[in-house]
Amino acid sequence: MDRVFVDRVRTHLESRTGLVFPDGRRALLERAVATALEEMGLSAGTAALGILTQPGGAAWHRLLTLATVGETYFFRHREQLDAFRRIALPALLDARRGIEPLVLRAWSAGCSSGEEAYSLAMLLEDVLPERARWQVRVVGTDIDTEALERARAGVYGRWAFRTAPAERARWFRPVPGGERIEERIRDLVAFERHNLADPEAVLPGALGGPADLVVCRNVTIYMSPEATRAVAARLYDALAPGGWLLVGPVEPSTETYERFVPHHVDGITLYQRPLDERPRHVSHPIARGTTSVPVPSPVVTPPVAGPRPVAPASRAAIADPRTLLDEARALADAGRLDEALARCQLALARDRRLAGGYTLLAVIAEARGDLEGACHAVGRAAYLEPGDPVTQFRLGLLEWRRGRTTKARGRLRAAVALLDGLPDERLLDGPDGLTVARVRTVATTLLV
Repeated sequence: MDRVFVDRVRTHLESRTGLVFPDGRRALLERAVATALEEMGLSAGTAALGILTQPGGAAWHRLLTLATVGETYFFRHREQLDAFRRIALPALLDARRGIEPLVLRAWSAGCSSGEEAYSLAMLLEDVLPERARWQVRVVGTDIDTEALERARAGVYGRWAFRTAPAERARWFRPVPGGERIEERIRDLVAFERHNLADPEAVLPGALGGPADLVVCRNVTIYMSPEATRAVAARLYDALAPGGWLLVGPVEPSTETYERFVPHHVDGITLYQRPLDERPRHVSHPIARGTTSVPVPSPVVTPPVAGPRPVAPASRAAIADPRTLLDEARALADAGRLDEALARCQLALARDRRLAGGYTLLAVIAEARGDLEGACHAVGRAAYLEPGDPVTQFRLGLLEWRRGRTTKARGRLRAAVALLDGLPDERLLDGPDGLTVARVRTVATTLLV
């Protein structure tokens, strides 16, 4: 593939969508360009570039489909949705009390083939008190028109349910080619094309007003820092005062979303547009497994410390690789991935047997779309700790995403074997808070 031609296409993509293609994702872009040219029957050149990058053209939309990452599934990052249900939803209900008609608007930005938007609809259908009194509007948007067509069809294969077996049994019915979501849920969700990087497109029209909830997860990790900051500002403007934002667990946080109130909930961060526009930091110390949660006021007080600051490494810290690794994790949590990578590499240079360092390298690589680098790093961690089921599980999922199903199955079988005899409720080590039941369920589903 002609490198100069691909670079010219990349420039158009970045300027119009905010998407970036570093070295770790260049192969994806090259494959997308080559496939699009082949489908058009064209060779790389000035004429082909004009056709391929014509705004709104069929070739442009096809290129976007080929060049974007559509990885999603039902109830992805379920722990975030649980935190929303426990913390944000009661605040929203308090704010709406006495206001008629009762309307709740949720926007799934970057919804790909629709699983996330439908997950929001199912969640709200289940947990809204006096559901019949509420007008619920859920809108899913994406830049990929082909993904939106799949979303509107509402038919999904088994892979989409890998963390939602209960919802699959309840809300879906078998049809040729997969399972279709029930009409009642489909009717709650509208889909439309929307470019988050377009400064003129703040709100999707189908939403009908400011959003009470915006979910935009694993979208901006593929964008430039400048585009990410611009998207964060537009999402802030799209929210009603007191509205909530959920972003992916490895996306930029503190500086990017500084206008929001960050709520720290059991290791998860939710963001709220303040009612009084004065940013505050709020922590909700809820123990895992708690079923009784106090309902917060929609105006949050008092301010407490936000994410812990990362001090420059002292001489003693530099001599201690585990301290360096702790600092690297804090930097990654704050979205400062370049600094986190440098600190993590320094820790590993001092102790090559630090398995947690390779795990963190994998998180950073995956956040940048470098699945090969993530696999390599987790593989090193698995070599150092072959008896850790979470490491085997993560490596299996990464291999599966790379299409290496034979290797993936081997790792997933190893994870299941290492879980043998452990109780379902046991919390496994790692930043994701995975339980034995969750790892076992996902692994065995993929192995069927």
